Amino acid sequence: MFPHQKRLFYSFITGSRGLPVKINNGYPAMVFMILTRSGFDELFPRLVKDRDALWVNAGVLSESEVSELREAGWNLTKWSNPSADLTTEIGTVQLHHPDQIVWMETAAGMDAG
Repeated sequence: MFPHQKRLFYSFITGSRGLPVKINNGYPAMVFMILTRSGFDELFPRLVKDRDALWVNAGVLSESEVSELREAGWNLTKWSNPSADLTTEIGTVQLHHPDQIVWMETAAGMDAG
């Protein structure tokens, strides 16, 4: 890692049914669970609108940012009442995106379960 790069960590969670993941433009479709503004700022430039879905923690984006992203065609879900239990949140995401890879922003050394 270069000194100018931030350290952002993600836990990798596979599709919930063990099925092959959807492929778009040579890369698997992914769902990104974003918990912080710094995580969003670092990750967003790397995402592909027609491939990736965003699940963003309440308060990370302003209402106008959420509206702008949705109007631009992003698949964005905002947690309005997130659970303290991340396992529950992961399960909810997997219900909505059963055949996609789920990435969750985590702190260094934290295990998502």
